[in-house]
Amino acid sequence: MAPSDHDRRTDGPLQDIEDLLADARSGDENSQGADDPGQQLNAIRGQGGTATNPLQDVNNALGQSARPPPGSQVGTEASQMTIRDRGDAQYDEACSTGLHKPDVKTPSLPPHCPLSDRLMSLRVTSRPPKGPYFYPKGSVEALMTAKEIESIIRQGRQRLEGAGKRLTDEEIRNYAGRACHEQLDGGADSSYRVTFAILVLLDRGWDIVFFIDGGICDKHLPLKAVPVNGRGSGLLSEIRLENDPNTRLSCLDHWLAVNHDDFERKQWDMLAPFFSRGERRNAWLYELPEKVVLPWTEENNAARQGGYGLVSKVKIHPNHHTFNLTKANGGWFAVKQFKGSESSNGTSDTSGSFDRREFENEIEILRRFSGDVHPHLISLQAAFRHGDEYSVIMPWADCDLAEFWEETKPGSPLDRNNLLWMLEQCRGLAGGLQSIHLYKRTESATATNDPWPEKIFGRHGDIKPPNILLFRDQSNPEDKGKLVITDFGLSRFHSDGSKSLSTIHCTATPLAPSRYISFWTLLCRTCC
Repeated sequence: MAPSDHDRRTDGPLQDIEDLLADARSGDENSQGADDPGQQLNAIRGQGGTATNPLQDVNNALGQSARPPPGSQVGTEASQMTIRDRGDAQYDEACSTGLHKPDVKTPSLPPHCPLSDRLMSLRVTSRPPKGPYFYPKGSVEALMTAKEIESIIRQGRQRLEGAGKRLTDEEIRNYAGRACHEQLDGGADSSYRVTFAILVLLDRGWDIVFFIDGGICDKHLPLKAVPVNGRGSGLLSEIRLENDPNTRLSCLDHWLAVNHDDFERKQWDMLAPFFSRGERRNAWLYELPEKVVLPWTEENNAARQGGYGLVSKVKIHPNHHTFNLTKANGGWFAVKQFKGSESSNGTSDTSGSFDRREFENEIEILRRFSGDVHPHLISLQAAFRHGDEYSVIMPWADCDLAEFWEETKPGSPLDRNNLLWMLEQCRGLAGGLQSIHLYKRTESATATNDPWPEKIFGRHGDIKPPNILLFRDQSNPEDKGKLVITDFGLSRFHSDGSKSLSTIHCTATPLAPSRYISFWTLLCRTCC
């Protein structure tokens, strides 16, 4: 007995779309009947002729798929991808290995101008409320040469003597060398250039000798303001090491309270973070203090709203990231900030529990598909916590599918190029969903007789036009674009094909097991 069409289907909806693509590419544009692009398009939409119900076909095809063995729901995988030094170590490594070359700017003022003025000419305006400005990495360090440091120390010789520090010319040269990590006497193990730059802005550059004596270098930044009892009434503060806030910095005994306050406040302008793109299926999470100035050079806060947060359109200073800049994003990135929930009485939840829960769930899932695992799934660049705000960084898209439908004049369904593009996008989206449904874990399974040894079965859970983005090549006006699935906030992963809908945050229907719901929803969106 000859096998039926149903028996020959091995890939479910993907094979259906592959067959349609093959027919559309090989068929005669002028032929009618089964090869007519218009009839093919109607068949995809479930209209006209004797076309079968595509959703029923998909359910039938998926019903023949092998089922994974019984098991429990897979929990969130533990992650060791947290960065707490604002990316400083990653920046140093990327520069030393040649993976990152910062664009070092020279001051806009001539060399005879004061060093503080030349330094200030390097600052870049940030976007409020992130901070008024920041100093790009690389440019500050390049300006703080041993010659400049030596000159400032000499100018402050009299003040140093007043603080009990009398220096010879040779000692001044040694201090300048140590500040630049030239190790003339082998005593320094890290640079003091950024610390020196902060002191220059405070008109206390010569105090770098006290920081060097105390071993307080750039790697110790930021210094923490610790409240101390002042003389008389009122509360004062002193800067101390973050990992040792109970110990006073004796090297700064000659400082007044205002000097401590000024340093603590000014240091943040120099500490804008550096974001690095993780390896395949990994993305870094940056824990950033609230006072850190984000290196956004342009920002549009009213850009778009996702299911669980607000999406801003930003440009990140090139010295502060290693993300891929493509023709499709034009140098722009999407920063999605997770929003709080509302309590039963309608007030905002300020506890942060909702933010944290959804943030951790989405970045854990986004990590699984970061590093361009599939061209039709969004790739997470990085995630960060800025004070109490949780955000993720992703490529910026032209629009979502809903906006595309609204703004684009429909083309002819009989146009061969339109049909091919539509089928290719359907195939790509279905392939992206299949990557979620048949996600492969990196670790090996312990059960050798397990027919699904390295697979977890997932579902997206929120397929809808606003969660499908369109990316276009900005340099090519003929490019129709590529559709990409995003917003994994409702995604879940299972180790079995449970039919339970108890944890699915979408309209329940008496249909498929949970891992088929994404396919069902996709076809409802594209075929109806």
